[in-house]
Amino acid sequence: MTARKRGRPRKDHWDGRKWTVLRVLSLSQRKGWEKVGAAIQKIAQEEGISPRTVWSRWAQGDYRLWAHLTREKLEHDAMVDLAHEAAWEAAMESLAEEHGDREFTDEEIESRLEQLQQEWADFDP
Repeated sequence: MTARKRGRPRKDHWDGRKWTVLRVLSLSQRKGWEKVGAAIQKIAQEEGISPRTVWSRWAQGDYRLWAHLTREKLEHDAMVDLAHEAAWEAAMESLAEEHGDREFTDEEIESRLEQLQQEWADFDP
């Protein structure tokens, strides 16, 4: 009797599991989704897999931790992006106050941004 060889695992198997966990995490934390089970049912229906498969993916503690850390990183990245956008806008407004409304080059904006950041760093209430 010969042993049956398994085929090569799909490359996206790990990514599929992570994606499922992220979707469960994001759905279950929205308003109106008080139960993880409801989110799991919806995801199973959307992906065309059984709820048991989604539950087994969700039950893996490593995935849950990975999903939590990934969510925190995404939130942090979004906040940093917003801070950069706000600083960029402040530099553009500062230039507009000084020189009037005209188009400014990226170099001009970056230079003013560095000046503003230095002012903000030196600010002592």
